[in-house]
Amino acid sequence: MTYSVLEQKILKTVCYFDLFNFPLTNWEVYRNLYTAKGESTKEIIAALKNLATLKTLTFDQGFYFLPGRAEIIKSRKEHYLLAQAKMRIALNYARILKHLPFVQTVFVCNSLSYQNSRPESDIDFAIISHKNRLWTCRFFCAGLMALLRRRPTSNTQKNRLCLSFFVSESDPCLQKIAYSNDIHFVYWLKQFLPIYDRNNLVQKFADANTWLNEFLPNYSTTVTNSRWTIKSNFRLSFLLEKLLSTRLGDYFEHWVKRTQLKIMPSKLVELSQTSNTDVILTDTLLKFHDKDTRQEIQKQWTENYNKIIC
Repeated sequence: MTYSVLEQKILKTVCYFDLFNFPLTNWEVYRNLYTAKGESTKEIIAALKNLATLKTLTFDQGFYFLPGRAEIIKSRKEHYLLAQAKMRIALNYARILKHLPFVQTVFVCNSLSYQNSRPESDIDFAIISHKNRLWTCRFFCAGLMALLRRRPTSNTQKNRLCLSFFVSESDPCLQKIAYSNDIHFVYWLKQFLPIYDRNNLVQKFADANTWLNEFLPNYSTTVTNSRWTIKSNFRLSFLLEKLLSTRLGDYFEHWVKRTQLKIMPSKLVELSQTSNTDVILTDTLLKFHDKDTRQEIQKQWTENYNKIIC
């Protein structure tokens, strides 16, 4: 069967979200339309209806999804309710982290960012740090969460705080670590949900990553509901941050970097020295995705899409 260019884009989009058991509404298809080129909502709705008529997609309860996948409607609703509870926990974590030195912005990322959490899942944060203080920022964040026993372990992940992504405000563009046609990385970044923003760095981050608009031009910068944000007023770390902004702080940054690299699992250090971008340990970016699934997701997405159009 031959599909129009727009229908192919819709199928690519639905196939991607099917990998995460996430059916889409009309509006969500429009917002998440992969490589959109100015198609109107009216055109997209017409194309969706045609795909449903052809039985290439199924429509039920306001959602579009692949045939034979009706069960993901129920799972999406269940995951949404779970996400509400996890968001409250995430806010409590962020209320603690805002008081630590050099924490500028906190994003919720991964499944929780689009309200698709599983019961056993942890809570993932991406953090923007003050320039030249990335390792210091991680030292305090990871150290405090470890002391509070809120870091994920091999045996316990549920509702624990995963701190696997730190980026410096001095170099927020992440295009350099994307693979070719890296669909998962594109959606992952666009879905970042800001819950704490101290110096309007959310907009700076978006401006630095406008390359994402080539793939998702309809996906505007996320504006978080006020009930899921915390204010950037009083911070306990004010004086400590002032102290560590001096030359003493430069020495401390160097020391905590060396210390963290020394106690870090050797596997992570070794992966950071390979040519891939799964693990990155630099002074402007810390990425601890030793089980980075981007390429596997890319493969599954391509296979699923090809099964439909062939």
